[in-house]
Amino acid sequence: MAETTNRDQYWATLDKEEVATELNKKIEDWYTHISTSGIFRRMRKCYLAYYGFSSAGQGHTASEVTYGGDQGELSLFKVNQLRNIVQHMLVMTTSTRPAMEARSVNTDYKSLSQTILANSILDFYMRERKLERYFRAAVEHALVYGEGFIRLTWDTSIGDEYMIDNEGKTIYTGDIRFSVHNPLDVIRDVFQPDNNEHDWMIVRSFKNRYELAAKYPDLKDEILQIGSKEDIDLEYKLMNFNLTTSSDLIPVYEFYHKRSEALPNGRMVAFLTSDAVMYDGDLPYRDIPIYRIAPSDQMQTTFGYTSAFDLLALQDITDALHSTIVTNQSTFGVQNIVAPQGHNLSVSQLGGLNFIEYDPASGKPEPLNLTFTPPEIFNYLGSVERTMETISGVNSVARGNPEANLRSGNSLALVQSMAIQFNNGLQQSYAQLIEDVGTAVIKTLKDFASVERTAVLVGKNNRTYMKSFQGRDLKDVDRVVVDMGNPLGKTTAGKLEMANNLLQMGLIKSPDQYMTVMKTGNLDIMLEGPVREMTYIKQENEWLSEGKEAPVLITDNHVQHIMEHKAVLSTIEARMNPEVMRAVRIHIEEHVNAMKNADPDLLAMLGIQPLQPGKSQMDNLDPAEATARRETEMQQASMQPPMAPQMPGQPAMPPDMTAAQPLSVEEMQAAEMQAMMQSPVGLGPEELPNQPSLPKNALTGLPWNPQSGGL
Repeated sequence: MAETTNRDQYWATLDKEEVATELNKKIEDWYTHISTSGIFRRMRKCYLAYYGFSSAGQGHTASEVTYGGDQGELSLFKVNQLRNIVQHMLVMTTSTRPAMEARSVNTDYKSLSQTILANSILDFYMRERKLERYFRAAVEHALVYGEGFIRLTWDTSIGDEYMIDNEGKTIYTGDIRFSVHNPLDVIRDVFQPDNNEHDWMIVRSFKNRYELAAKYPDLKDEILQIGSKEDIDLEYKLMNFNLTTSSDLIPVYEFYHKRSEALPNGRMVAFLTSDAVMYDGDLPYRDIPIYRIAPSDQMQTTFGYTSAFDLLALQDITDALHSTIVTNQSTFGVQNIVAPQGHNLSVSQLGGLNFIEYDPASGKPEPLNLTFTPPEIFNYLGSVERTMETISGVNSVARGNPEANLRSGNSLALVQSMAIQFNNGLQQSYAQLIEDVGTAVIKTLKDFASVERTAVLVGKNNRTYMKSFQGRDLKDVDRVVVDMGNPLGKTTAGKLEMANNLLQMGLIKSPDQYMTVMKTGNLDIMLEGPVREMTYIKQENEWLSEGKEAPVLITDNHVQHIMEHKAVLSTIEARMNPEVMRAVRIHIEEHVNAMKNADPDLLAMLGIQPLQPGKSQMDNLDPAEATARRETEMQQASMQPPMAPQMPGQPAMPPDMTAAQPLSVEEMQAAEMQAMMQSPVGLGPEELPNQPSLPKNALTGLPWNPQSGGL
């Protein structure tokens, strides 16, 4: 490792020219370390094996049979088991889209509305901006190289056209740009074992030199002299290509340092070489905009680890065994015909491929079964393939070749779910990646989307609509969480079982819902209505807590509304506010009256138990008079002094007759219920105060009972 020239000052705080020189040293140190430690060799070998090449990039190939040996006598053949296994791991991880859900700081209606908008925006980026494709590519990088990265930046050169400046250039609204990187592109401190604690990172990407020269005319000469992508040291190329044309792509490096005590504002430096710095300033993002995924971590290092590394030697063995079998069969598989010398057979009549003559005096040649391949080779080949499945956790069921003893659908589903659970580390890292990137999308839009923009949002049931928004419309959304769900729900048999159970429970009420659960395992289509109603109830509660009246519809879930609305009066402040008391009381009464007056068939369809029809005194009054009566009641209630609490067993105090009002049937029933609730807990009817005693048996002195008479 190259030493920093000055330890008295943190190298990340050096000025523009000196920090670029220091960053180039960091890059050189990184590539030297991965080369001398063998990490690059392992990544390169896995890359070549994954795409059907031998570890040396020549010889065995999955696309054709090649020949080797001194005289080309060996047939070199490759069956790419490694790629098949890695592809199954990739599909198991990414086949079902995780459910991203935005979370807000508060639970008020406005914040909940912002989370609904945020969820729609996240879905927009997943579908329209192809974010899901970047997630899949990052997972594939992690499976092949041990780790993968997604970078998320704000690009002012993309987005919708916003205006034309004084120089005639088009100004765009800007948008988020995503990119995927492998470990060779993300330079970091090799001595930092915790990947969540990196103070700095450098990302390498490749851009067109002429585009950069036009964007940075002051650096045009330096940009045009930089070596192209194919000029990078061949030692650090994953695969050597014999190209006859040069590339216009050149490496661009971007340095990010997080906000810390040494750098309170962070730092970002975009540079090509030590002499070509394109940008140097504070970190414009809240965090380093690079997000990592790895199947597992290589402890005490900054690198990830994948099961594909463990399959490399086994893949070499399968290549050798397949080549042995093919060489033997192709060399000696030609049919031979033997005849004695002096025969009168015509070679053209025999039609054989090889014709052998022998001297009858010396005897007929002994048969040589040269096509025979020892069964141990085939047995060991099968054993190696099963070992690869065991190491990777991708069993035969997941690969579509179940064993003969697995016949039932439940058994197949269970075995396949075990394969998914085996890769739980990758699943968790995948969920964390989506959470990090989803949260970064929301935060980046909040910070940079100052201009109103229009997006084609996809709602529930694939309904699309246009929506204009700005970053400030998401100010209360603070993070994104991901629910990966049950691994069994990712299998076809598991989805079928889930759909059948929901059907038996009565939660699936239409064929469309059943097929949706069958295909996706997603329950959102059945939860959309209840979620929307709960959101509306929260909005109503906000209105009622301000003393505002809210309309009641006959199709409301009245019982649920009443149970949620009474929570508005669960504070002493609300109960001491006559306007809030009046608004809640009127609203709940309207729900009760709606249930009483609704068509019983409609209530049955809504799953609501109808109430017995009846009228209170308020119902007999004119609406205006009823409203005035309620206002008078609330005013009188607020003027009454508080009554002393009634102790259990104490006779009820006579009410103030001057303030008494006629009670309705419902109010009398409520008073009776309240009196019952105030009775001492745990006392039976015979133990209540002021109750008559039961007669006693004169002979035994025990209380009389109808069964024994007290005997």
